Amino acid sequence: ARFFGVWAARESFVKYTGQGIDAGFSEYCVIPVKESEWPRMNDEEGIETWSAQGSYFSETRFRENYTLCVCTRERCRIEFADHREIMIDNQVIV
Repeated sequence: ARFFGVWAARESFVKYTGQGIDAGFSEYCVIPVKESEWPRMNDEEGIETWSAQGSYFSETRFRENYTLCVCTRERCRIEFADHREIMIDNQVIV
């Protein structure tokens, strides 16, 4: 299950940076370097947050065997409303 979380985080990072998935995809480390930055539950919604690569990641699991991760430049509140909408700082983006 952690494999899919790392994959989703890498995918969100390259989409955020615009680099895309290519031969160097595996070179992006989205796992925090410091122990204190490891993913932890954000709130009762089950969203894990952490920082790596100078970016912030918010991840949640939904449906069986699926992970959704959003990468942002700044720490912000992410809400996954019914897993159909994504809200950042109370604004619907998807």
